[in-house]
Amino acid sequence: MTTVKPEKRQEYESRRITKKVSFNIQTENELIQFSERVDFSKWVKEKIRHEIELEKIKK
Repeated sequence: MTTVKPEKRQEYESRRITKKVSFNIQTENELIQFSERVDFSKWVKEKIRHEIELEKIKK
């Protein structure tokens, strides 16, 4: 098992941004369940890329 040096971890984290998504547990349970079944980060990135491509086509 390898360990990451704190300075390398800090460098890695400095190149990242985290976006927060909130769900209403009373009205959006279906969305919550879906988000738990998929690799949420990867799924969101794919959706964003898709939307970007659609925008390019429309121009």
